[in-house]
Amino acid sequence: MPEARVHDYLEFTQHAAESDVQDQASRCMDCGVPFCMGGSGCPLDNAMPEWNHLIYEGRWEEAFEVISRTNNFPEFTGRVCPALCEGACSAQLYDQSVTIRSLEQAVIDHAWS
Repeated sequence: MPEARVHDYLEFTQHAAESDVQDQASRCMDCGVPFCMGGSGCPLDNAMPEWNHLIYEGRWEEAFEVISRTNNFPEFTGRVCPALCEGACSAQLYDQSVTIRSLEQAVIDHAWS
């Protein structure tokens, strides 16, 4: 029923467990050259390796502070960003890219809660 869905504002994504998010962030620590930050990556020059390291260590508030230095609206970009950083991620040379956008969303959701 379209009439019912028009009033449904809930997200369609399921949030991963905190330990799974930290495991995903740990994959960023294997990077030798963070192409995600350069010209082929994030146009905002977000410091993904820095806040991914903080997520890995469970330092959520500090991760939020790092994200907020370069991004005025992380609550939006964590959901709608085209994630150029994931396309530039060095991890994809040997496995799948780190899911940077979902990690950003996890930090923001953690901060808002």
